[in-house]
Amino acid sequence: MTLNRVAILGFLGSLVYGLVTRSMRMRRGPDFDPIREQVARGERAIFAFFHGQLAMMERPYPEGGPGLSIQVSRSRDGEIVSRALAPYRVQAVRGSSSSGGAASLRALVDALEGGRDLGFACDGPRGPRHVVKSGVVYAAMMSGAPIFPLAACPRWRFVFERSWDRFTIPLPGSEVYYAVGAPIRLDRDADDEALEAARARLEGELRRLTELASQRAGHA
Repeated sequence: MTLNRVAILGFLGSLVYGLVTRSMRMRRGPDFDPIREQVARGERAIFAFFHGQLAMMERPYPEGGPGLSIQVSRSRDGEIVSRALAPYRVQAVRGSSSSGGAASLRALVDALEGGRDLGFACDGPRGPRHVVKSGVVYAAMMSGAPIFPLAACPRWRFVFERSWDRFTIPLPGSEVYYAVGAPIRLDRDADDEALEAARARLEGELRRLTELASQRAGHA
């Protein structure tokens, strides 16, 4: 794929993303209040979600926050995503758990310590679907920032059924329902057992919240 084609697709992606996300109607219950309070206090946070819900995770970010840094793969598709998200307070940190993982994790923690919040599509970039990888809990341990489990589901949606993550896009004007879990915190000296316990807890919570958001949106 040529650079010009990447630039064009990134620009078109940005337009489509803006159309869809700016027209959707967010439905956030009182379980979202701790996120608002965390950002209002100027304290950094990590927002963890499943990869298939990525398209809905920038829009609810509280106004007045410093912006999100999100890990994006080093592939050409990742470059398109980076260009598409650039106008929307989202900083792409290039890398993944399978390519440049350690370097991109350090870059994400640096962004957090530099004053930005983090978004983690924590079963990406290639799955397995709804299986949380360890990078997000390492970031929490290294930074001391809490992890907020977060899920979203639109009432009207298009689902890429053949993609590994069943990537979901809300249709223009759709209501999108959010569900938030209690923050997960890790000590800076957490051992491997504590890290694995936190990873498993986060995975179970994200599965529960995904089902809850789906129910709120009126889906089985």
